[in-house]
Amino acid sequence: MADYLLKEWLTPEEAACWLSDQTGQTYTEASIQRALKTFLLPAHFWPTDNAEIGLFSLTLKPGKTHWRTSGLTPLPESPLQLDMDQCSLTYVVDGPVPLPHYELFAENFARECTRAIGIYTPTGDGELNGCYRIDDQGRPTCITEGSSQVVIHLADLQALKEGLPVPPQRPGHSLFIETSRLIGTDTTIVRTRSSAKWLSYPELAAPLNTVEKGALPLLRALGFAAHLIGEIGSQVDSNEATPSRRKGYMRGGKPNISAIARQLSEVANGLRHTGHGNTGEGFQKLLSAALREIE
Repeated sequence: MADYLLKEWLTPEEAACWLSDQTGQTYTEASIQRALKTFLLPAHFWPTDNAEIGLFSLTLKPGKTHWRTSGLTPLPESPLQLDMDQCSLTYVVDGPVPLPHYELFAENFARECTRAIGIYTPTGDGELNGCYRIDDQGRPTCITEGSSQVVIHLADLQALKEGLPVPPQRPGHSLFIETSRLIGTDTTIVRTRSSAKWLSYPELAAPLNTVEKGALPLLRALGFAAHLIGEIGSQVDSNEATPSRRKGYMRGGKPNISAIARQLSEVANGLRHTGHGNTGEGFQKLLSAALREIE
């Protein structure tokens, strides 16, 4: 029996247990998958390894027919021929990413395509856009490259239950831009997040909730330090004439966690401080938790 209690985001298995308990009928994970594929239930994508997801303006490699004149909009859920160096990062996505074409995404995910797949995100500007993981150079890379899971928001599951036995089809959620000011500073943060009314992040594959209460002030301090490193680093980068030598400590108006973690790892190794989460992914998880504490 899956544990779905006190959770805002549920996996398909947890959603099936929740719906079974709420209705007295038997629902399985396969039932939930059918609901996702037939647009009865909106789905979201969530990276469980703390990877950053970016909304990119996409550029395809030159072909015989331009997509604008073909009458068909290419979907990033299919492995497109992207010109990676010409695709530009527009925003960093905060939280789960809406999955408007779940069946197509699931099919290509299972195929393990050699080219990157992403998630289609219409922005209303007539351009081709999509969500991908962000590599170290700020370019799009396959959104399924690391560990991830499909999650369902509890409010969407409740809406499905209320529509039984023949629930209506429901459009998927979209991304919207949210601007807020960092408490106690003059810094403005721009976030791109799902239109679902979510409050908390889904659980990670390896939960980071082992931090004791006494450590939270330290996490907040580390979060502000990451902002400071990012801002100072961006000033240094602006003076660097060679693009390839720029560190990219800021990205999309937020600290670039992977770049900062990579540099801190090099410093730790140089000082022979190993272990205690002081390398690579450990730094990334720690910085991510710290930045969430100051949002």
